[in-house]
Amino acid sequence: MARFRLSYVTDRGRHYSNLSHRGHEVNVNGWSKGIKVISETDSNGRDMFTVLLTGGSNRPGLAKLLVRIRDDIACEGNCESFGTINCERCYENYEE
Repeated sequence: MARFRLSYVTDRGRHYSNLSHRGHEVNVNGWSKGIKVISETDSNGRDMFTVLLTGGSNRPGLAKLLVRIRDDIACEGNCESFGTINCERCYENYEE
């Protein structure tokens, strides 16, 4: 059994999936913005997901960390600095 599963649906309704033991790296781009999602295991063997904001198709080298999620830690207390609210601790201190 694979550790990671990637699945998506196209605009024509076709379903695709891929299984992996090591993880995946997925990019979804518009012209000026996009996201990159990386699934992998950390040094302790826990599942880890990293989400990055990218510059889309126009600036593919640009990447800013939005959030890193692990099995045991959804946030290290600084997700507000990345412009995201991912945990109760940061949400309690967040002001729009």
